[in-house]
Amino acid sequence: MHPLLATALRSQRHHPDPEINRLLDEARKILEEALVSSEQFAAELTAGKTLAQCLEIGDHVLEDSYQAACKLVNEKMFQEALILSSFVMAAGGRDARFAFKLASCLQHLGDVASAVDFYKFTLQIDNHDIGAAYRLGECLQMLDDDEQATHLFEWTIELARGNFAYRKIQEAAEFRLKRSPLLP
Repeated sequence: MHPLLATALRSQRHHPDPEINRLLDEARKILEEALVSSEQFAAELTAGKTLAQCLEIGDHVLEDSYQAACKLVNEKMFQEALILSSFVMAAGGRDARFAFKLASCLQHLGDVASAVDFYKFTLQIDNHDIGAAYRLGECLQMLDDDEQATHLFEWTIELARGNFAYRKIQEAAEFRLKRSPLLP
């Protein structure tokens, strides 16, 4: 188990919203039992079923947990968001939103190397995810991989081109490119 997640699971901070607390408690319980569950359901998981399908967790539970994780990230409660993000990622499988939210939590908690893995996974699921491309570039730049970071900032700009809704992220990528030691 990831050390940040282990710390978050031991944390007993409570949120003022009772629904978020319920989701956190449920996610904690499922994550703590996940190792046993994954062994019990090894054949089903290998065959492509998600942990949520094996445990008969409804899509609405995953969606509610994801939305609660988003709220917690907005409130800068990253440890709690990490619990819910890990839960939806572990249980829900190949949803780019789940991978991105988990990567974002890891990045904010300072585990940039692990965040890189989940941003890459997000882009494997959806290679047009502008946020993941930019954030992966940020992380790689923090890890001094300027060549790959430059490529990702260029990809971010290309993805955002012509779409005014993404103007701010395009400008941020352009700013980071201008600061790149690889460009003249």
